[in-house]
Amino acid sequence: MTAIKSEAVTSRAGAHHQSSIETILDGCSWQYYLNNVLNVPTPPRPYSLIGTSFHSAIELHEIARMEGRELPTLDQMFNHSEELIRAEADGVPEHMMIGKDGEPWTAEDLVSMCHHALRNWYSAPLKDGGKSHRDWLLELTPIAIEPYFKLNLVDGADPIGGWIDGVYKQNDGKIILVDQKTAGDFGRWTHDGANHRYQATMYGVALVLSEEFPDVTRLEDIQMHYLVSRTRTGTTALERARRVIVQPEMDDVALLGDRIRQVEWVIKENAFEPNPTWVLCKAKFCPFYNECQITGELSKKVILP
Repeated sequence: MTAIKSEAVTSRAGAHHQSSIETILDGCSWQYYLNNVLNVPTPPRPYSLIGTSFHSAIELHEIARMEGRELPTLDQMFNHSEELIRAEADGVPEHMMIGKDGEPWTAEDLVSMCHHALRNWYSAPLKDGGKSHRDWLLELTPIAIEPYFKLNLVDGADPIGGWIDGVYKQNDGKIILVDQKTAGDFGRWTHDGANHRYQATMYGVALVLSEEFPDVTRLEDIQMHYLVSRTRTGTTALERARRVIVQPEMDDVALLGDRIRQVEWVIKENAFEPNPTWVLCKAKFCPFYNECQITGELSKKVILP
């Protein structure tokens, strides 16, 4: 389960990842086809730069904790994330660097949003009076940071795979899976976690079936915690961080299996379809938007006559 990053990247092929399942079934399967089947060159996306740089800075912090080294300061995390963003920002197409207000973004804007998210992760108390994400994590024992899993869940289908941001243990022995998220707002992050049960189920099943955790045999012994950090700070009245808790259940495993079978059918039948009604069918989210929706050179009729 804990393949190192270089091994995990190569093992990504031939596995259904959560983002792929969501894109095919809930989003735009055509985007999946262009990206993963045709391998159309994909420029970096602004939101991806923020998210990956944010994750890398937190990984730096948590790996240092696991190894018993001095923890990086917030300023050091800022510097680390900024270097990553600036190294890639020039490669983002101009039409993707547009904010919600229609104004163009700059590399400074991306750095600022990532820094806001890191600051909120590091020190913002939760609205209900809970501790900041960092302070809460410091009370848990880290077991694995960024472990990769790949397992066969459905007979005759490709395995499912992915990276878990962190596996922790509470003082009472309960296993906590953590997924770090950035968000401009909490619209997708309701407290019931209804939109994120499949990912929690994938990760929970992976842990139960992993030989590295022989004492974890039931989904009931696991909780999934999404630590969502806002990409802006704003006033003190603004909710800056939220923790969403999901308890994976056996019923979810069956539903996840059904979704995997649906994905297998789409891929086998080459039934990829554009979905211009998808909320992420916008220039700033999709690297293929201009060529697909405007010029038509990546539209279905051109690629698949």
